[in-house]
Amino acid sequence: MPPRSASVNPGSSRLAVGGLAGAVLFSGTWILAGLADPSFSFTDNDTSDLGALTAAHPTPYNLGVSLSGLLTLGAAVALFRALPHRRAVLVGASLIAVFSLGQIIDGFAREDCAASVNALCRAAEQAGRVSVQHKIHNAESLVTFSALALAPLLVGLGLRSIPAWRRLVPW
Repeated sequence: MPPRSASVNPGSSRLAVGGLAGAVLFSGTWILAGLADPSFSFTDNDTSDLGALTAAHPTPYNLGVSLSGLLTLGAAVALFRALPHRRAVLVGASLIAVFSLGQIIDGFAREDCAASVNALCRAAEQAGRVSVQHKIHNAESLVTFSALALAPLLVGLGLRSIPAWRRLVPW
């Protein structure tokens, strides 16, 4: 396929800005919810512990993470619309969409308890004595963050051979 134009339409630009806002929202939600929960440790807890059924204030975290996922889905759409349709780019943009859907699910499929810091919860998890939503959350998290780790690598690989986009590869 021939390379697409480097110009981006305003709709894609707004979606991309929304995606950046989603990243800021996720980080801000995590930080503010972590500061509001006296039992949360930024070094010991998983971020998902902030939305668990046993969390001190789970609703703001769960709303924030789901909204950030929705905004990030817009960024994936912007990438599909704006970037050249190379296989690696399309797969990378698809992985961003997978990440964003995982974030949306994350706000609804909550952990029963904080397995990262609670030995009883961890034992229940290992024995399979947790709810279906807890199991969904764990599976979703594995897929979500694997997609997030791979997406920029694939988009970068797809863009490195196109002169108009090469300067974006390091980003």
